[in-house]
Amino acid sequence: MEAMKKSIISPICSALVVPGLGQIINGQAKKGTAICLGVLIMLIAGAIKIYLLIKASLKGLAINEMYPEMVMSRFKAQDHTFLWLLGLIFVGLWLYSVIDAFIVGRRLDLRQGKNEIISNR
Repeated sequence: MEAMKKSIISPICSALVVPGLGQIINGQAKKGTAICLGVLIMLIAGAIKIYLLIKASLKGLAINEMYPEMVMSRFKAQDHTFLWLLGLIFVGLWLYSVIDAFIVGRRLDLRQGKNEIISNR
């Protein structure tokens, strides 16, 4: 049971906690940090873009004209390509992080299992 830990824990952490955490658990600190920073940069860029879209949706409206339907229709009329692109890049990075964490964790588990067999002889 001990030999299966990294191949199970690292992809779960990358999938459900933070992409890149599985790489850090597997001992790939630079790769894991790079993935985490990439996710953080995408999150910040997405938040800034959403702020700018909301700001543009509210531009020119008086307070008594700010009906949710009007603001939402102005928001929907804007270009959201950048947000879609960020979302696709995030999904790709997330998938890479989970699959890589599993493959490397499995390799580490197999290597550890072989070392335990040799040491028990």
